[in-house]
Amino acid sequence: MSIIAGRVFMLLSAIVAVVCATVAVFAIRADWVSGLVGPAVAFAAVGVVALLAGLIVFPLYVETHIDRHRIELRYVLQPRRVVPAEEVDEIIVLQRLQISGLFASANTPRVLLRGEGRVVAAYTPRCRGAALQELAPLATEPQIVPECLTPESAHRRYPGSVTSFERAMRPASLLAVLVGLGVLVWALAKIL
Repeated sequence: MSIIAGRVFMLLSAIVAVVCATVAVFAIRADWVSGLVGPAVAFAAVGVVALLAGLIVFPLYVETHIDRHRIELRYVLQPRRVVPAEEVDEIIVLQRLQISGLFASANTPRVLLRGEGRVVAAYTPRCRGAALQELAPLATEPQIVPECLTPESAHRRYPGSVTSFERAMRPASLLAVLVGLGVLVWALAKIL
């Protein structure tokens, strides 16, 4: 997915959520359009869910432009960042970073640009096999880490290599399932 497509998705999701929530509020206040409340609330909920999904998924997408002088990182939800190549002492490629949900996981590569013993920038390459080819213009030879690492183990080994959200993804997905089950039990108890 491109950065522009991600930004358009987020904008459209926000517009759908806000417009439909506004329609629902006006429909509640005006008795003659009460038939719009249900559909407006449903579409607003879809917009909010899409917006939340984008907030969760899009931080993983980064477009890079690398030459021998600089590394430019463009994110969906953050401003563009430029890292001068002379700040990068070491490049580490985690070939199999296990980003886990409750029922599924994905092994994705992660590129770590390190300088002065700390992670200067970390990103997931847009194309799975292109990470090493993208790094070719830099004079530093990348260190490949072939073993599968969880976000916790990657964070212990290379602090700053994963976000706090990635480290909390499994407990958060478990909590979401438990809340959903709680709502389902509550709804069934009300019906029966």
